[in-house]
Amino acid sequence: MITRNDLRGVFTHEEVEEIMEGAVKSSVAMQLFTRLPNMSSNELKLKVVDTLPEVFWVGKSNGFKKMTKQAWDDVYIVPEELAAIIPVKERDYNDASFDLWGAIKPRLQEAIGKKFDAAVFIGDDKPESYRADILTSILSMGNIVEATDNLYTDISDAMGLVEESDYIPNHLISGVSMKKAFRNMLDKNGRPITGTEVDSLPRTYVTNGAWDKSKAQLIVGDFSQAVYSIREDVTWKVLTEATIIDPLTKEVVHALAQEDMIALRVVWSGGWAIPNPVNALQPDASKRFPFAAVKGSGEVTTGKVTFTVQDTEASGIDAKVRLGDLEKSGNETIEFDKLQYGEYLYRVTADDAPAVFGTVKLDGPTATETVTVNVPKKA
Repeated sequence: MITRNDLRGVFTHEEVEEIMEGAVKSSVAMQLFTRLPNMSSNELKLKVVDTLPEVFWVGKSNGFKKMTKQAWDDVYIVPEELAAIIPVKERDYNDASFDLWGAIKPRLQEAIGKKFDAAVFIGDDKPESYRADILTSILSMGNIVEATDNLYTDISDAMGLVEESDYIPNHLISGVSMKKAFRNMLDKNGRPITGTEVDSLPRTYVTNGAWDKSKAQLIVGDFSQAVYSIREDVTWKVLTEATIIDPLTKEVVHALAQEDMIALRVVWSGGWAIPNPVNALQPDASKRFPFAAVKGSGEVTTGKVTFTVQDTEASGIDAKVRLGDLEKSGNETIEFDKLQYGEYLYRVTADDAPAVFGTVKLDGPTATETVTVNVPKKA
């Protein structure tokens, strides 16, 4: 029988570091986003510029210097766990000619990268606490370009949408099936288009299985504006007598002791955000976003969430709603359209009232949420 001590050499500190580095290399998001320092708690709060200060010509105000203000808003990164249990037969581990770790390691790295990318880019199996995925945000902002037979102008138009938000596109991502289309970007004389801003834009292909070409041909944007942070680097635990149960069916998949098996449990934890600070060109957060996309070959199922915000006396008030880090302001009724189905965290603020947090689930064409805030009574 293999003991826990027998397996301590399966994961050395250097190998754990290698898993993490491999996961980063397998994840397009982690390669292109800005990495923040590791989180020391279960939440990382970022202070983001919400209102820009103004300056005034003193001579036009009779020599008086006017007051101005600069406001800050909070963006949160909440980590979520990715975990895997990898069962193997004891005889496979004992087979000296079989490199168990060498076989598992690349698959594990790829799995972490794929899961994170799918949640971040297209919202596939997105954890509830994660902000709206990039594609959902693009759709909600209207930063989507209809695909034509001219890929060059499609990319240029998508870049233009990013530039309208005062961001400079610095990268493009797509599925590997788009490589042929990029090769076929030809000028009027049938020669490859080279040396232009579109052609020179760096490209990365999502090859880990996380891309869905039916949802988007490509995404372009300023990828430095997206950030991620790790709560817990890869940790491991050897299981020798556990019972492994399918989380969906609740059926027993493996009984390790009875089947002469061992299992390696691996856990990683991290989160991400798009701070999207205010800028001079586009101060309206509901129209400002550092990414755009060219529409894919299929239709994306979307719906609308409508918020009704009232005070304790059930009267409508001016409020600001942040839904999955999408932000809109309005009086009493605030709508978020073109959202992919899923669960979204929200935060509602109004005047000097304490912020109200909650979750809304969109699993059909429409969802409604009524929020009551406690606005202090004025003397």
